[in-house]
Amino acid sequence: MFHLKIILRNLRRNGLYSVINISGLAVSLSVCILISLWVKDELSYDRFYKYGDHIYRVLAQNKTSFEYWPVTPAPLAPFMQPHFSQIEEYCRISNYYGNQCNYLDYENTKFRDYSISAVDTSFFRMFDISLIMGDRQNPMPDDLSIIISESKAKIIFGNEDPIGKALKTPFDFYFTVAGVMKDIPENSTNRPDILVRFDVLQRTFQGNGNWKLIEEDWGSYSFETFYKLAAGSVPETIAAAMEEKRENKDLGYP
Repeated sequence: MFHLKIILRNLRRNGLYSVINISGLAVSLSVCILISLWVKDELSYDRFYKYGDHIYRVLAQNKTSFEYWPVTPAPLAPFMQPHFSQIEEYCRISNYYGNQCNYLDYENTKFRDYSISAVDTSFFRMFDISLIMGDRQNPMPDDLSIIISESKAKIIFGNEDPIGKALKTPFDFYFTVAGVMKDIPENSTNRPDILVRFDVLQRTFQGNGNWKLIEEDWGSYSFETFYKLAAGSVPETIAAAMEEKRENKDLGYP
């Protein structure tokens, strides 16, 4: 009690300096706490995936500006896998035509508040997102199958069973709901609400220069590419080998 009285007396005697010091300490502690929370959140990204430590995203380097792009051509992933035994699986993820596919129509009601991604069928094996409804072994049986997040299914279908329901797109064809997945956590690099098969992109691909198939289009850097590497693989070594083969024209791609 005696020490507390001395502290209070000193605070009153040096009021202005006390306020400045206490305020500065409070601000400093607040900033430290906020930075710690931010760092913790950043380091938590994708850590909840079972194979998170073995999954790597491929970056493309612009040889002119030396910038790195988080996107690659569509053929890269399937082309590279046979050349490197360390690559166990790949998955490409694409924002499904961006603003061109800006709604889904169910029974003449348009739903716009969603993000839709075209993914390879390996998506659920690599990223182990829980499937509430549907067949995990064959989640998207054909290229007009669609997987919807739990929250979006509730918005669109309410209490109805969504499996087998048809959703129309601006391209005048219909997706059939094949499954419902758990909402992907916020600390995930990719958080699509809706998934379609990657090969559906070919339905509206109009060709790009000499390429008539999206799987042959080496000129469009529009797709995120992820590799799942075997345990013990060194990604830097694989990246260097890929670059060396490319420089030496050993792989035979443009």
